Amino acid sequence: MRAVARGVLTVACVLLALAFACSLGGCAAPAPQVITQRVDVPVPVMQPCPKPALPLRPHLPIATITAQSAPPDVERAYVESMDMLEGYAAALEKLLGK
Repeated sequence: MRAVARGVLTVACVLLALAFACSLGGCAAPAPQVITQRVDVPVPVMQPCPKPALPLRPHLPIATITAQSAPPDVERAYVESMDMLEGYAAALEKLLGK
């Protein structure tokens, strides 16, 4: 029985020595070379946007209505004012890109 135990111990020692030798072989490999490269990376620079040219506010004919204005004149002033405001709104929406 002692001979068997001694044989197992010898095989275990040989395997252990072999594993140790293999692990040292990995340390003996040459170190990888370090290569330094310069890379230019473009950096975005903030530039202010130009202010858009705002359309002038229209002078509305409805502002000229008085208490003595005739009903047809009032109606005409309202219609003209609505047309002017629609054009003004379209110009503003064009600036917004709609």
